[in-house]
Amino acid sequence: MNKREKGFSLIEVLVVLGIIGLFTTFLTPKISNYLALGKETKVISTLNSLRTASEMYNLETGNSLGKDKLDGNLTKADVEKLKEYISNGYKDLIKNLDSSEEILYEIGGSKENLEEKTKAVYGGEVKFTFKAPVGEASDGVKIWILPMDGVGQYTLKGTKWEDL
Repeated sequence: MNKREKGFSLIEVLVVLGIIGLFTTFLTPKISNYLALGKETKVISTLNSLRTASEMYNLETGNSLGKDKLDGNLTKADVEKLKEYISNGYKDLIKNLDSSEEILYEIGGSKENLEEKTKAVYGGEVKFTFKAPVGEASDGVKIWILPMDGVGQYTLKGTKWEDL
């Protein structure tokens, strides 16, 4: 057996590494975008679950969680009241609370302006609030998303956070 037949040559290894590098260059932005859209979808799904749970709580008890709250923010105490309506999802909401007890949720990204189709800011946080957007009266039952500092007005898909 000849010694040259046992392995790959340096040129072959470099060509394979170059091809892998090329694929990585093209795929990384797409994968990042899909991960960001996944986080956005999770936040919207959580919002819908919270709304349904809040409405069920209101129907069963006759009480609204956010009617008399001055700041309007959904807190750990509110989620504890809703936990039997949310199943195990409430543990994910309250696991990383700071001293203010506000429930912040990580998002994948946002846009400040719809005209800038390629300009997206990745990362950020939102919180859930009982305060209605401008023009609506809060009933203390329905829950909305409130973007935190540095988060644009629109989701990555182009929907206004307050319209969700």
